[in-house]
Amino acid sequence: MVESAGSGLTHGDRKSPRRATLTPLARRHALWIFGAAAVALAGCGDGRRRSVTAPEIPAGDLAMNVHPLGGSVGALQRQALRQLGSSWIRVTLGLTAGTDAARAYTQAAPNVLGVVADTRFDTLDAATWPDRLEAVLRRFPEVRRAQLLNEPDVFNGLSPARYVREFLRPGFERIRERLPGVEVVAAPPVGDPRRTDRFRQMTDAGADEVCDFRAVNAYFTDDRALGQ
Repeated sequence: MVESAGSGLTHGDRKSPRRATLTPLARRHALWIFGAAAVALAGCGDGRRRSVTAPEIPAGDLAMNVHPLGGSVGALQRQALRQLGSSWIRVTLGLTAGTDAARAYTQAAPNVLGVVADTRFDTLDAATWPDRLEAVLRRFPEVRRAQLLNEPDVFNGLSPARYVREFLRPGFERIRERLPGVEVVAAPPVGDPRRTDRFRQMTDAGADEVCDFRAVNAYFTDDRALGQ
């Protein structure tokens, strides 16, 4: 199970289409083992803009996107992570299901980007969201960056504006108040070249004001779509 190496974190309202190229066969095999994609890390609100033709970023700034499969496969995943030597991993922490699956992985790299979300379709109660978010992050003190949900327009039925208003902003405020050492990553909308407007809609709703990073899932290579 391998994702496209098109997931990433970007600054502002422009996609940062950084792609990692792992040429040795052993590394490609390792990626196949643990279902990982390279994730580019870039700041939000730092005054920079990046073009779709920008050069590759240093490997040390890339995170490996790990699906916490567990079991015997989990041992292979952790071995692959050690072999790749990535300084960051991105792993789903779970919200209502699979809340302990990530625990075996959070020590596999020096830095952890935790996705506070479930890998299933679900509806969420905005009133209880800040408490649930805080509870998850307190279970995983290793997390340095927290992504608040994943593709909420698909998995949680949230419009871009509603996500920013009812989940990103309250989550950002709770983390700043209670867990100030954790940086906030805004969730990416669905990675569909026909729906790139949803990222812009999040921007228009004020997402850049209530996060440290913007995440992007770009499972496509259309330069026109990537440049929007």
